[in-house]
Amino acid sequence: MEHVTIGLSAIITKDNKLIKKFLYGLIPFILLLVGWWAISLRLESYLLPSPDTVIDAFSKAICTGELLRHTVSSMVKIAGGYLLALLFAIPLGIMIGLWQRAHDMLNPLVQMARFVPSIALIPIIVLWFGIGYQAATVIIFWGAFSPVLISTISGVEGVEIEYVDFALTHGAQRRHLLTKVIIPAALPDIFVGMRLGLSYAWRAMIAAEMLASKFGLGYLIMDARWLMQTERVIMGIITIGFIGLLLDFSFRSAEESMLKWRKGMVLK
Repeated sequence: MEHVTIGLSAIITKDNKLIKKFLYGLIPFILLLVGWWAISLRLESYLLPSPDTVIDAFSKAICTGELLRHTVSSMVKIAGGYLLALLFAIPLGIMIGLWQRAHDMLNPLVQMARFVPSIALIPIIVLWFGIGYQAATVIIFWGAFSPVLISTISGVEGVEIEYVDFALTHGAQRRHLLTKVIIPAALPDIFVGMRLGLSYAWRAMIAAEMLASKFGLGYLIMDARWLMQTERVIMGIITIGFIGLLLDFSFRSAEESMLKWRKGMVLK
């Protein structure tokens, strides 16, 4: 009975913390909404529409299926470009982190490439691939590639030599060091790079859709801008931010689940 009482107390305490955390997180949004409403009363609607006008725009876009079509298009692009970046960046980062000669050869190129923003590549990418899914995927790939690559390199290079010596001392074979010691030890840094890469990829996707696509949330914003429909522009911005929040929350949950041994140390 005592164990049951302790368990219930722990669950209630945890739930209370989650509720408090959620309520604290709502405060900035409520203040922002109040400020938005107050400022919209003093400006022309084409400059800043009121919250209820934007809600009407949401309602129409949902009913017609417009918002769903553009959201699905964006999610398909981000999935393709981001997963492609992981497929190339993580193995390459492990190789560079382990092999000093590869590091010496490729590090200058890696450092130079990470300062080239995705938006700078849009003109040449559009020239090569045209306007559409392929161009957007390449731009998203570039946005995610550098953060994942650099974090993977850093994670592998930061593995303590004591971990390797301990494993070898206790009978581990060298061919197992990579999968049993090095990658698990570097995984926290790799996750940081993956999370940052996801945010960079998301922003690169919006830029790509604004300039090199005929579908997606970025295109929705540009289309509304040309039509002077500011409420649809704000609708698109809110949707982009909300989906980004959901993606980040999902990623953090997966990270905490997979890295339970470093509880409290995940990127906040």
